[in-house]
Amino acid sequence: MAGHPVPRTRLRRLTVTIQPIEHDGQLVALVAGGRALIDEQSAGDALALVQAKCLYALEIEAQTLPGPYAEPAASRFARDVLAAAKASLRSGPPVIRVSARRGRRVNA
Repeated sequence: MAGHPVPRTRLRRLTVTIQPIEHDGQLVALVAGGRALIDEQSAGDALALVQAKCLYALEIEAQTLPGPYAEPAASRFARDVLAAAKASLRSGPPVIRVSARRGRRVNA
């Protein structure tokens, strides 16, 4: 290929951090670039916990939570999120009553 100059291109360096997510000592997910890849074998409560840990890693990646990612903090975050979700499901949607006398809202 003599005589044909090779065009020079300038490539930006792109750094992506891949955050492994573990559950019971096993690698179950990877978080990178605003996405989570979760092992297909996770199910039930374990899947919910892994998803919450992934959410924690994504929040750190987006800099909405302080980092760095740490497994104990991720587990606490996941337990708190799941407990809040279960409490919300138990209490049900907010009930709004309307006073028949005056037609105004009264919170139940």
